[in-house]
This record gives sequence, C-alpha cells and structure tokens, in this order.
Amino acid sequence: MNSVQQSFNVENYLFDKANLDKIINEDYRIIDRLCKKIDVIGKVYKAYSNDFVRKADNEELSATAYKMFLELLQLEESLDFKFLNTALKLNEVLLFKKIIDEITSNNNKVKILRKINLLYERG
Repeated sequence: MNSVQQSFNVENYLFDKANLDKIINEDYRIIDRLCKKIDVIGKVYKAYSNDFVRKADNEELSATAYKMFLELLQLEESLDFKFLNTALKLNEVLLFKKIIDEITSNNNKVKILRKINLLYERG
C-alpha cells in the first residue's frame, strides 16, 4: 500500500478552504483535529494519516498555510469558543516562529478577543 494515498494533506486542505465564509459540518471534525495539534504540540505537519494519529510528513505547514488556518478558525459565521481559543494559541505560535510580527500578533489578539466577547454576548 502506498502511504501517500492513505494520508491527509493538511496544506492542500487549507488552500482549498481559503475562500470559505462558513465552516460546514463535514469540516468541523478535521478542524477540530488540527486544533488539537496546535493545543497539544504547538505545530501542524503538512500531512497526517487519515485518522490524524500519525504524521505522514516531517515538514510543518508553510507560513502561508499557518496564516490560512488562523483565518479559518475565526470565520464570523462559524464562531466557536474552541476554535477561537486555538486561534489565540496559534497566534502565539506564529509570533514565536517569526511568521508574523508583534504588531500583527497584537492586532490578531484584539480581533480574536472581540470575537470571544461577541460569543459571550450572544449567550
């Protein structure tokens, strides 16, 4: 069996989702699994086994893909506390990796915290 056929390419997935307005139900499971990668190990690899248990590639996401993931977690129509919490963590990871600068990180943090407050207000 070819391991490439049995792997999930995260980078391609994120590029495919670049212009979404809303996260659809079938994407929640995938995004939730990617959140766990940030929450637990602070990085996402380019590919994983289809069950997301093992990495299928030793290379991390590109800077562009990481930024796309951060945007995906903040989609207005799909606001979710877990996703926004991971967005805060990912924002710190991107700053640490020097993918974004401190000003961008602070702007991202303000945006994310506003969205968290919006969720609280919605009840």
